Amino acid sequence: MPKPFDTPLKGAALGAITVLCWAGFNVAAKAGIDSGMSPSALSFLWYMIPGLVAIPVLILVRHRTRKDGLPAYKLCMLAVLKGPLFGLIAVAG
Repeated sequence: MPKPFDTPLKGAALGAITVLCWAGFNVAAKAGIDSGMSPSALSFLWYMIPGLVAIPVLILVRHRTRKDGLPAYKLCMLAVLKGPLFGLIAVAG
């Protein structure tokens, strides 16, 4: 079975997308704070809306997860605690 990201061009493209996402996060944080939004409101928007979109996708592909992967409760804890907490700290400064 071929590896999904086996060419250097694909790796470079994914790296560029990652850099653009992180840069967009910083620009959006600055614009949100300048427009008067609170750090908690920004964190809520950045993590709850994509989370609501991702839940149906995760439900549809849950049968594809490996049996020896992380249990569902650990994945949920990581998603709830790591993302929004990081966003709140990053935006609040």
